[in-house]
Amino acid sequence: MASPEQEHGAPLDSTHPELRIFGILIPVRLGCIPGERDRPQDVEFDVAIRFATPPRGMVTDQIEDTISYIDIVARLRGVIDGNEFALIEFLGRELFGTLRTLLDEGDRLTLTVRKLTPPVPEIRRGAEFILSD
Repeated sequence: MASPEQEHGAPLDSTHPELRIFGILIPVRLGCIPGERDRPQDVEFDVAIRFATPPRGMVTDQIEDTISYIDIVARLRGVIDGNEFALIEFLGRELFGTLRTLLDEGDRLTLTVRKLTPPVPEIRRGAEFILSD
């Protein structure tokens, strides 16, 4: 039986491709000011994965041979839904650890947590916390 690489006529590249997902918007009970967590507020997430080994989906065109966007969002929601957080730093650490479980050894992850409307009038374009390995 031919390998997927032979069937599709393209070898897996030895480079380190990246998957980047921008603007995942999830309501979060977030804030350290009294009352700020009473209502969920939109928080935006960006996820970048640099693969140590190219995902087989590059040649098979099958979702099970790569990381699904749905799985990434589900992992984020699994941490967020039903919980409250005071700081984007803590929220980011929790999410980063959860997303790492989706990756293979050697893959690199960057997660951006962006609070769109912090309760400081002078901050007009949000605040973000970035974690990466």
